[in-house]
Amino acid sequence: MIIGCKFSGILCEFLKNILLLAAITHEDLLNTIIKTPMRMSTIKKITLDEIWTPPEKDNTPLNPSGNDVIDNFGQQIRSRRNDYLSYYAQSMNLTLDELNKTVKSFTDYTAAEFKDYLVLYDAQWMLIHTMMSIKEVSVKLGFLNSSSFYSFFKRLKQMSPSKYRKTCRKVEKEITYKITSYL
Repeated sequence: MIIGCKFSGILCEFLKNILLLAAITHEDLLNTIIKTPMRMSTIKKITLDEIWTPPEKDNTPLNPSGNDVIDNFGQQIRSRRNDYLSYYAQSMNLTLDELNKTVKSFTDYTAAEFKDYLVLYDAQWMLIHTMMSIKEVSVKLGFLNSSSFYSFFKRLKQMSPSKYRKTCRKVEKEITYKITSYL
């Protein structure tokens, strides 16, 4: 943080310490200056603009790290599932090519594949752990209809959502039975 001060000596250090150590408003700072006993009688007549210059704005473009891009991309996918990849890239101040390269370098998937697998993961979780119908799951995930969700799921898992749910619940019952039989 750059703080400019037009006074020197103890007063300038005093003001810098106030600004750096206590996050206070401009009015609070001026009141602190006025109420602080000092030998200079002219201190009450100065304005904040005369003693403090706001820090310079940093206009450098945002250059998020790869992990930040992946985290942000994942959060955006979960909040706005049916947007185009170009929307996600633009919202992160990246080109579609930069988004693809960043995602690929961290996950070995393209941005489209990463999006699909993240949605698939959420779909699998909902199918196993909720009692929602397949149609409700498809709506929750942002699909326009259950047939597009069915095609999406079958393309990535090589089985229908209903068969996946039945298989997982059957395995869960078998595991539960084996665990309880040993107790």
